[in-house]
Amino acid sequence: MQGPDIAFGAALVLVLLAIAVVDFRSLMIPDALNGLLAVLGFGWAWRAAGAFPIWQIVFAAGLFALFWLMRAGFLSLRKVAGLGLGDVKMAGACALWFSPWNLPIFLFLTAISALLYVALTASVSGRLDRNARVPFGPFLGVGLFATWVAEQSGIATFIPDRGF
Repeated sequence: MQGPDIAFGAALVLVLLAIAVVDFRSLMIPDALNGLLAVLGFGWAWRAAGAFPIWQIVFAAGLFALFWLMRAGFLSLRKVAGLGLGDVKMAGACALWFSPWNLPIFLFLTAISALLYVALTASVSGRLDRNARVPFGPFLGVGLFATWVAEQSGIATFIPDRGF
């Protein structure tokens, strides 16, 4: 990794930590933090591709749409929002940071970290509350950071050239 890569990584960690703290405290992700994550991700994508990252933007819009559809579907079925709009926006911003080929890794790590959190809190409290509200931003952050690190270290198995 070169100096700029380390700087992007440090900025990513700081933004993800800020999102986690705010989301755990208020169950909301401020637009300003999602915007910062997206702007940094756009810069990262441009640097990684070596050109304007149009396909990375298309991927980000697609992931945003997928999460928005999941939110709308759950709201329609259960009459309660399962995902907040901040989570939907964050998912789109996260997609600027990694290859679309690594989406399964991102989704798996996000989901498993959230499930482990729910299992841990249930084991500590001695009960599982189906109606408990759980912040999802921190787990999107875990998935993003781990996927990004896996790509940078060569661990991720699906890394075609960044220009698609």
